[in-house]
Amino acid sequence: MAATTTAKRVELCKESNMVDCAIYESSWSCDYMEDVVGIPDAKIRSGTVVFFGYCELFSGEDCDGPSFRLDTKGLNTMPFIPKSIIC
Repeated sequence: MAATTTAKRVELCKESNMVDCAIYESSWSCDYMEDVVGIPDAKIRSGTVVFFGYCELFSGEDCDGPSFRLDTKGLNTMPFIPKSIIC
């Protein structure tokens, strides 16, 4: 019996309160924010996981350093500017 998984859809926004957003499809590995979303990392201010589950966002470019969890509740303001993500 084969198992299937779906990628996580994450909405990442340039402004607080979910304004000016782009959709990111997770790759199940560590991704540098600017490469996957096209938003310079210094501009990501809010976001949410679209359907289910969560992602970890990190202060370092290689999913290292301090992190926080982003889930379906979303964050209108992030605790720090994330540089990388893994879902």
